[in-house]
Amino acid sequence: MAKLGLGVLIIAQRSWDETATDYQRYCDIAQASGYTPRAPISLFNVLVADEAREAEELAAVHMGAMFDSIDRHYHFSDGHLTGVKGYEFYAKLAKTYTKLTADEQAKAKAVEFYRSLHAAGTPEQVLEKIRYIHHTVPLEHMVGTFAFGGLPYGKLERSVKLFAEKILPVLQNDPAFKLPKEQAHYAQVEARA
Repeated sequence: MAKLGLGVLIIAQRSWDETATDYQRYCDIAQASGYTPRAPISLFNVLVADEAREAEELAAVHMGAMFDSIDRHYHFSDGHLTGVKGYEFYAKLAKTYTKLTADEQAKAKAVEFYRSLHAAGTPEQVLEKIRYIHHTVPLEHMVGTFAFGGLPYGKLERSVKLFAEKILPVLQNDPAFKLPKEQAHYAQVEARA
């Protein structure tokens, strides 16, 4: 994608530090190919609650259910992607998912890691997580997934309202969430094209 001058969508699957390394590699390749690197868009789950304990309990259940739905959707654990050119990363996931189906402790650890990639907590905690993500990988946009893992509608509605009232204004107005000058210029040029 970098060689073609295309942007990237980051789906939270690896640690944000590893993602930052991948993004730097993308930037290096884009520049070597004659393109100005684009700031990425990222997709991650967002769950906002009034109290930290409630957010933790909801995340444990519903982000855990989301983790399970990934294997049901992609069928990683059946190994059908092993040896498919271009799907080497997914083939590695297949090995991991196969192990997780047989080891509950390993699965619990994997689910906890998955949860750590996403944002769940009080408005202050979620904002801090988004700050961390943006500081680690400077995002042009974030796509928050609020409905996941069977989260009950009332909890989903409250999460979205808290995000809109307490977090979104900060994201829109805090200079810490502005792109570096060279990336912001590129985004403006693209918007006019």
